[in-house]
Amino acid sequence: MALLSWIQQYMDLLNLVLNALMLLVWVVYLHLILMGFLRQRQCILHLDLGAATDENARCIVTNMGSEPVYLAAVVIDLSFENRQERYVITDRSEMPLDQADRPLERTIKGPLAGGEALDLGSFRDLVGRSVATKAIDETMEALTAVTVTAVAVSNHAQSLTGGYKRFDVYWDGHIRMFRPNSVITSQVRGIWRRRDLAGAIAGY
Repeated sequence: MALLSWIQQYMDLLNLVLNALMLLVWVVYLHLILMGFLRQRQCILHLDLGAATDENARCIVTNMGSEPVYLAAVVIDLSFENRQERYVITDRSEMPLDQADRPLERTIKGPLAGGEALDLGSFRDLVGRSVATKAIDETMEALTAVTVTAVAVSNHAQSLTGGYKRFDVYWDGHIRMFRPNSVITSQVRGIWRRRDLAGAIAGY
């Protein structure tokens, strides 16, 4: 009886607390739904190497998001002992035009569906597209690392996005090897990095 009397006495307060708790549950629930929706639409590009680990290893970019993206360019940062050089590449210049069944086979630009992967070429190819042909061997000899940035445009954004990963160069006997410095591909998120990439591509 005492409990029933207490409940009747504080009925309005209990209703207020229960309504507040119910509102809190709905806010959290809607927040989780919204975050899941935004995460599904977020552009996530993954970079890795495959088929080998030397200079013939293939650099592969995969669209890990559910939405298609347009791969606009690849930015290559070549690191040496005392300097760093940046190049923007869009074409497979090592492939003669007359050897391509379709002209689009000579470019890396184009749409990339969710879950789809694209072979950007070997690391030697990437360096070769960046520097003069006669300087490839000299450049490869002095390399300490290659940072590959896949630059993309999503179908629901007006700004550039993408992913980047650094591949360190080391010698294993007489073979030049490439090794990613992280399993995870860093994503281009900050406004300053996006502007930096936009400026690099615009100046290409």
